[in-house]
This record gives sequence, structure tokens and C-alpha cells, in this order.
Amino acid sequence: QIGTDVVDGNGNGILRAYTVPISTAGSKDVVMPAAGGYDMMGVVMLFSGQIEVEGFVKTSFASSVASFSTPATTVTGNLDLLVAAMMNLNGKTFDLSSSGLTQQANPKCLPFSATTVGTAALSSSGTTPTYSITLSEATKPGVAVFGIQALA
Repeated sequence: QIGTDVVDGNGNGILRAYTVPISTAGSKDVVMPAAGGYDMMGVVMLFSGQIEVEGFVKTSFASSVASFSTPATTVTGNLDLLVAAMMNLNGKTFDLSSSGLTQQANPKCLPFSATTVGTAALSSSGTTPTYSITLSEATKPGVAVFGIQALA
């Protein structure tokens, strides 16, 4: 698991990120546990070569929030990919179009929850970026941001 759990602003939802090494090529199965009466969603990002996770930070916001800035984390490598994983429990749409993040996934379990993953390629070390995100309405977002550094 990367970092620690982050919950939405009302303590309802949990956002987790994991890394799993894969030793062979080809398709893989990703198994998630039964939901047990609540929504559960997942996003898989696949990277070739060896990576290192750095600079994890998390935050959550109250249910009245309709826009927010991602928390800042300092990443140290020269070939970093900043990953922002965001969730909310009201199924509102995340708008990353003017944030500077590239949307990689946007699964929804409407009308109750939505998850969005956005990335940004960073070209220099020591950067501490933040990104402004808007939602279609007020909701209860939780956000985890971390860097993924490619290793030689």
C-alpha cells in the first residue's frame, strides 16, 4: 500500500493506492473483494520497468466543496509522473480540463460515487506542484497525490 488511507470530508469513503510488481508479460487478473453493501471501484495503471513511489500526500474536504487544489508534494527525481487519485461519494463529475492534469480514468457508480485519476509528467527534480480541480456540484472529495519515479 502506498502511504495511508484517506477518507472523504465526512469520514465515509476510503481511497487506497497499491503497487504490485509483475514479473511476466501478458494479461493479468485484478480481483477486488465483494463490496459488502457499498460501492467499490478500482483503476489499474501499468508501468514498464522498475519504479519507485515517492512524495505521498493526502487530504480530504468537507461536503460543501465544489472546487479544490490538490495537496502539494515534493518529488525528487528527474523522470517523475505525478499521480492524483481522487474520489467522491456523491457521484459528481470531476473536471480536469483546465487543471494541467491528464485524465487517465474516470469510473463511476452513479448516483453514489465517482473516482478520477489524473497524471502530470514532471521534468525537473524538487518540484512541488498543485492542481486546481472543479466538480459539477458540491461533493465530498478525498485526494491522494504521489510521484512515481522511473528507475534505471
